[in-house]
Amino acid sequence: MTGGYMPKLILHDAYHFLTCSTFERWPYLKSGECKNILYQQILKASQKFNLNVLAYAILDDHYHLLFYLRNGLCRKKVVGQINGASSFFINKIMRRNGRVWGNHWFRYGSSVQSVRLMAGYVAGNPLKHGLVKSFQELRNYRFSSYVAIVKRYGAESAELLVSDVINLPLEIPR
Repeated sequence: MTGGYMPKLILHDAYHFLTCSTFERWPYLKSGECKNILYQQILKASQKFNLNVLAYAILDDHYHLLFYLRNGLCRKKVVGQINGASSFFINKIMRRNGRVWGNHWFRYGSSVQSVRLMAGYVAGNPLKHGLVKSFQELRNYRFSSYVAIVKRYGAESAELLVSDVINLPLEIPR
């Protein structure tokens, strides 16, 4: 291999963990209206590409999405669908033109345990970044899949999972 180029890994029939930041980490998603635009585009991409979304979190300057994808070659189209459409509508609401999205990264779940840890990290991200202050607030935070994680693993297990993966003390208010 020359020039330090590393080909991108494309996995089929795998869980894909997407992290996407806003351009220059500007808080384009601070308003509930802009977060909702992104959430609606995630739902549309989920239907269009038959994604099995396991976890999501939308914050002020980035989002995380953990989903199962049969055809790994479609992942670029998934990102394009979500980011392209949301950029258009966010720019329209903010009465501006320009980039909304910066870089994005993918990781893959290689085992049941790694997917579980990723789901906890994603769903607990609003708590990690201080958008919510307790697990009860996290349950009520509309732009995180924490409630789905609670349903899947149980409340106590979900709290322990989130605490472990985002390095929180166990004394977080319930």
